[in-house]
Parts: sequence; structure tokens; C-alpha cells
Amino acid sequence: MRLLHQALTVFLASLLLDTAAAEPFCYEGSTRPDPNECAVYHICDLGKFQRTRCPPGQAYSVLTGGCVPEWRSPGCHEGVLPDKFD
Repeated sequence: MRLLHQALTVFLASLLLDTAAAEPFCYEGSTRPDPNECAVYHICDLGKFQRTRCPPGQAYSVLTGGCVPEWRSPGCHEGVLPDKFD
């Protein structure tokens, strides 16, 4: 009985840790920028963010929540984020 109790305790603890490390729930249709590429963004579909790429020559805009011509996306050049913003 004691072994069963210990096994259940370990199992439940691992579930809690997995849940805490999981990506938070997102709202359907919400978007967020990709940290590495201006031409990539993430859109929420069925509670999870899905990686999406803008068409060639366009970049994701946090202002519009969608793709715009690269020249309209501040700080982006050829689809890559700069190391720092001035």
C-alpha cells in the first residue's frame, strides 16, 4: 500500500510539473511575433499557437496583427529581427 501511495505521489507531482511548464492557453485568433524572424508570427488555433509565415516581401506587424510590406514593419529587414532596436 505504501508503495502505491509513493507511486501516485510521484505521478501526480510529474503531472503538476508538466502542466506548469506547458505553454499558456491562448485566445482563438490572437497573434504574437516570432522572436527570431520578422516574416514569421504565431496565431492561436484551438488553444495553441501555430507558427505561420508571411508571404514573400512581407513581415508581421504587431500594430495590425497581420502581415504588411517589410518597409512598414519597424526594425525589420529581409525578414530577420535586428539584435537590438535603436
